[in-house]
Amino acid sequence: MNTVLQEEGKKMVGTGKTIAIQNFVENALMLVGSGIYYVIIYLGTTVSGAIIAQGLVLLVFLLYLAGQTKRLAATRM
Repeated sequence: MNTVLQEEGKKMVGTGKTIAIQNFVENALMLVGSGIYYVIIYLGTTVSGAIIAQGLVLLVFLLYLAGQTKRLAATRM
């Protein structure tokens, strides 16, 4: 996956910028995930419940991305 991302990114902005953007996004999402986890734990949920809640948030995000991909593909036709 990294190779595909870097190949496509090299065509757009260059390899160095692609890797920098990829690292920024990964670190930002890690901070968001940690924040969600700590808020859920703060609310009194168990660790297992927090992990399940994070999984549900990830599922909703992936469904959103799938919908955007379908919408983008429909506009290109």
